[in-house]
Amino acid sequence: MIKVNINVLLAQRGMSVSEFAKAVDLSPANVAVLKNGRAKAIRFSTLERICATLNCTVADVLEYVQDEPEKETPSKLLIRVVGAAIFKDGHMLCARRGPGRSLAGFWEFPGGKIEPNETPQEALRREIAEELHCSVHVCKEIVTSEYHYDFGTVRLSVFHCTLDNSEPQRTEHAELRWLLPSQLHSLEWTPADEEAVRIIAAEAHR
Repeated sequence: MIKVNINVLLAQRGMSVSEFAKAVDLSPANVAVLKNGRAKAIRFSTLERICATLNCTVADVLEYVQDEPEKETPSKLLIRVVGAAIFKDGHMLCARRGPGRSLAGFWEFPGGKIEPNETPQEALRREIAEELHCSVHVCKEIVTSEYHYDFGTVRLSVFHCTLDNSEPQRTEHAELRWLLPSQLHSLEWTPADEEAVRIIAAEAHR
């Protein structure tokens, strides 16, 4: 496992994640992994681009390199969540996480945690009512994927949804935006949401 630290370097240079990702030709998800301080491997060419972009040395970027046994996932917290891919007139609703939250500024599917004794569909209807003050029809499941964060593993199930004679209201998100599936990749999505975004965008081209 490689220990990396670019947080201080980005802060010192006043560079945003999106600017850094573009400069070093990395996806925002890969940059998020680096910002978490861990990576399984870094290509030397990528490391060279990082050093050139941040005007620093390899020693500034890599704290140390050490082989570590992988921590077993069962010992970490498993968080089961649901997300709604809400469609209207061929557009999908995208929600930007508000300030003060983890991954603030990233985009996500609205939704939340599944409570005990709830089905994913029940949890999604409840979360959308609380979060967007509207109701939805929960249709087919698009994908269930997992992403391992430092705090635990997020298991996200994303469902295709339609509105039930109501309009979403922004309450806790910084922004809501309707986009065509072909436009979804223009946003910086949370790592856990990226697989569903790829599937939705790919299906739109069929």
